[in-house]
Amino acid sequence: MPAGPHLYIGLFLARPESNLMSPGDDVEGLIGVPIERFSLLAEQPTLETLLQQDITLIERTTLPRQKQVWLPSDESFVMIARLLQEHPEIQQLISR
Repeated sequence: MPAGPHLYIGLFLARPESNLMSPGDDVEGLIGVPIERFSLLAEQPTLETLLQQDITLIERTTLPRQKQVWLPSDESFVMIARLLQEHPEIQQLISR
């Protein structure tokens, strides 16, 4: 488990435009979601819906707001986020 006030996860679904790729070529944006609102992602919201919820979006280029965000149900961070929501004392231990 990482130590510190923040937890990070990166999930990327990409369609490469060519066979020659460098790290970062396929990342179009990053979404910043506080742990207490991570469950929003399970609803597969659109980017527009997330922005209406004051979620942070960092874009390489402007992304279509109707695009749906997808998080695999078997992603391990889903379990971590749920545990952190259900047990705030864990967050206090991490923040030390």
